[in-house]
Amino acid sequence: MLNVCYRLGMENRVARMLELRRRGFSFQAIGDIFGVSRARVHQLTSGYGKLLKGMVGNGWYAKLREIILERDNYACSKCGAKDNLLVHHADLDDQNNELSNLVTLCNACHCSLHTGELKSIKELKMNSKEIQQLRKRLGLTQKELAARVKVDAITVSRWERAEQKPSAQAIKQLTRLSRKG
Repeated sequence: MLNVCYRLGMENRVARMLELRRRGFSFQAIGDIFGVSRARVHQLTSGYGKLLKGMVGNGWYAKLREIILERDNYACSKCGAKDNLLVHHADLDDQNNELSNLVTLCNACHCSLHTGELKSIKELKMNSKEIQQLRKRLGLTQKELAARVKVDAITVSRWERAEQKPSAQAIKQLTRLSRKG
């Protein structure tokens, strides 16, 4: 039956996806039918494509995207990847285009956010106070935390004094520790 739905020849692919959603199909099932990811089905059926097309059409999105990519050193804020980058809204409100609310993500990390692997965009950043609170909550010394995150103790000290920001890889390790603790 699913193949029949796909072969009906409806002119609009998104319309076919929306019809399947109305029939109760999951994003994953629809993605399997069309050969795309679950996250892509969600984007298409939620109107993200139209929003993006409107932004790209007037050049506004391209300019804003370039500003954010440059600010984030053309690297994913979560894993540090340099390829397949996009700009995402930290608060998940696509109307809030404040620079502080925009973050660079690679396609893989973007998908992990929407599939629930990454619980919050806030996990991408940790300030000095949060790092110190995490270390104390776990009952660790700076040296012990450094060993778990695979950095020097002096680096942890610099993080806690806000003299240095943790790398994307370090934030990933700190986030894992936070979840376990």
